[in-house]
Amino acid sequence: ELLSSAVKKFDGLDDYPLKDHDIGDCHSLLGRTYLVAGDMRSVRDSMRAAYGLISPGSKEFADLLILDGDFETRQRNYSDAINLFSESLNEIAAAKNQWSEIRARALRQRAKTYKLIQQTSKSKQDFEKASVIWKELKRPHNVAEMEWEMILIDEKLSQNSIEQLKGDTPTVRVAVAMLHLEALGERARSKLHVSSRE
Repeated sequence: ELLSSAVKKFDGLDDYPLKDHDIGDCHSLLGRTYLVAGDMRSVRDSMRAAYGLISPGSKEFADLLILDGDFETRQRNYSDAINLFSESLNEIAAAKNQWSEIRARALRQRAKTYKLIQQTSKSKQDFEKASVIWKELKRPHNVAEMEWEMILIDEKLSQNSIEQLKGDTPTVRVAVAMLHLEALGERARSKLHVSSRE
């Protein structure tokens, strides 16, 4: 409701030079809200309005492409989603990667989509790239989210261990998982040492 109100207020500012662009950004944000709510028709309508107002070459356009990719992922159009995330990354690259946070989100969403279609190698590469950016931005929670995704891809934890950690934050999950894997490694090395002595 606040975003809808913002659209109406911007529309009344005849002398505001970025009016259309900002209205488009509000439509994009509305689309994200509708996506979370599962109102797919409204997401499509909001994106259509946003595309008509936001110019390519802006961070808002790169962000809109991520929304569109998330929409296509929700529709299980995974190939289209990956293309949209890649297009967003191309927009960001053309701007000399100055929109780091948006780049990290595009990589994360593309990684998740790759994972859905079992392209785990590409998925892990994107998670790793996103993790590097989150580290540079000093966002430990996001870094932990990426690290946890990579741990799941590597399939080094039992399903029981994963289930036990589900209720914890990504930071706690990663810390416990690393301690657990380290302990398993020590146990394996110990057994190898005993075996070699025999």
